[in-house]
Formats: sequence, C-alpha cells, structure tokens
Amino acid sequence: MSDLMRLCTLGDIQDCSPLRVEPEGGPPLAVFRVQDRYFVARDKCTHGAGVLSEGDQDGALIECPLHGGVFDVTSGKAVRFPCLVPLRVIEAVEQDGWLCIPKSPAP
Repeated sequence: MSDLMRLCTLGDIQDCSPLRVEPEGGPPLAVFRVQDRYFVARDKCTHGAGVLSEGDQDGALIECPLHGGVFDVTSGKAVRFPCLVPLRVIEAVEQDGWLCIPKSPAP
C-alpha cells in the first residue's frame, strides 16, 4: 500500500495556473506549478477565507483574490500584507503520471 495520495495528473496542472483538488476525507488543496516543480497547500488564505486557487499566480507568487495578500508557493512565506501567517506547503512528487503528496501529514 502506497503512503502517497494522488491529487491530479501531470496534464491537469499548467504553469502559473493554480488547480483546486478535493481529496476524499481532506480539505480542498491548491496545486501550483512553478516551472517543473509542483507545490501543494490548503486552498485557503491564512488571512481570511480567500480561495487561493482562484488567485493570480505570477511565477512562484500567488495573490489571494479576497484581500490581495501574496504568498511564495515554494516556501509558503507571506510576502505582502495583509497576509502575515505563512502557508504550509508540501512539494508534490510525480509517480506514474500522477502528482502525489504523503498521505500524512497533508498540508
């Protein structure tokens, strides 16, 4: 039994276009592609109820559509006010054409 959770296929996610995934039994997650790397965080801004997968991504930066705060999706660091609390980010891995993260702990 694999310790990895499948999120989406590699073809589902494009560079600078966040994707919302809803794993069974877990919170909605946002998947971000930055060049040839993939990062996953909860699909909720740490400042409020903004849905990050609906935000504008510019390279490694995602802007929350609710209040305009910005995070670096490669580190989770909050880089623009009003966001102060970082995101918990996991780098996804590719397995048999799927993007996967460890089943536990999820972001």
